[in-house]
Amino acid sequence: MRELFAGLASPAVQWDDSILHYDWDAYAKSTASFVNVEKSTMFSSYAILDTEYVHALLRFGYHFAVLDAVQGPVAEQNYIHFSFKGGGGNTEQRVYRIELIRIVLEHFQFVVDIHADFLEAFFDRRSQADTGANLARLGIVLGKTVLLDMRLSSEQEVRSLAESIILEVHDFFPVQKNP
Repeated sequence: MRELFAGLASPAVQWDDSILHYDWDAYAKSTASFVNVEKSTMFSSYAILDTEYVHALLRFGYHFAVLDAVQGPVAEQNYIHFSFKGGGGNTEQRVYRIELIRIVLEHFQFVVDIHADFLEAFFDRRSQADTGANLARLGIVLGKTVLLDMRLSSEQEVRSLAESIILEVHDFFPVQKNP
């Protein structure tokens, strides 16, 4: 969790305090009043932590991410399983964001599988240091892609932004060498 949070809190990620991220669909189905929506647990993120384990459900508005990871001294036991779905943009925009995330994660040696606007990424059987570095990189990717499904409008924009994010990640965390 420390590594993931290091990425989310990295100077590479600029959080806009003026934007409140709500799941309006869930809100419409809930009994929470508009005034108390910030206090509703329906809109919360959760994590289960242990010394070498994290399972986190992260909600950012209309999309959610699930992370399950083990990071310890035995490389064969280490893994990151990450899934990401949804968004408030139209179908094409959500697919653009998924493609952007795919490009960045594959650059950092994740194996990625995509079905429409659902992404699963795997990084396993690597050293403790490599697993931790990729947890931090994943934190940056999550922070940099919030609300992008509302803004992305072309494949060219996706490629350009993916390259920019990769360069920013390289500025903050050591680069893995491809085998």
